[in-house]
Amino acid sequence: MVNGKHKGGQYEREICRELSLWFSRGKSDDLFWRSAGSGSRATLRGRKGKTTKGHGGDIAPTSAEGEYLTNLCAIEIKRGYSSNTLMDLLDRTDHSKIQLFEDWIWQAIQSQRNTMAFYWMLITRRDKHQALIHFPTKLYYQLERGGCNFKTKAVFKVSCRRQVGRRKGQKLVKFVSMGFDEFLTRVPPIVIRNIHDDCQRWRKGAKQAGFA
Repeated sequence: MVNGKHKGGQYEREICRELSLWFSRGKSDDLFWRSAGSGSRATLRGRKGKTTKGHGGDIAPTSAEGEYLTNLCAIEIKRGYSSNTLMDLLDRTDHSKIQLFEDWIWQAIQSQRNTMAFYWMLITRRDKHQALIHFPTKLYYQLERGGCNFKTKAVFKVSCRRQVGRRKGQKLVKFVSMGFDEFLTRVPPIVIRNIHDDCQRWRKGAKQAGFA
């Protein structure tokens, strides 16, 4: 029997290969690899108020080419957990416990902060279901402006809660969910590169103006 940790690691390697083939247009299957130790290192450094650029979440680049994606988005991957769905965020009550999907979103947001990425991505796959990808609506609109035309998507605006000491904190999170395969089919890598460069120019300009 395959345990959950082994299944998760195996799936992370599978996603790394799919992302590599997509981003290289089929030329390479190893642009990305599991961050494992790098991800935990970024988390520990984040607790000390330090950032670890490009090395956080579950995926790290193995080349400069891969950095276009990982500098743009910190990527978290969750496999299994078949009883946990996005509906848990919509039909929970104010007094229900914090849902696992809320934890995942907060984890992705924290990875974004720890790595100084511009956005977060969360890739999930339940057993016997297709993989989904979730990311902020702001990135979605940039993809649309870049010429990406998606057939199927769902847009969410959810107040995600987290445990802060003895109290629950919360944040309004706006994100889009769609099939992972559709994302890879509909998003040309050049669009990711262009958005990355636009974000870099914005950050540089904000720093020069004293806003970042």
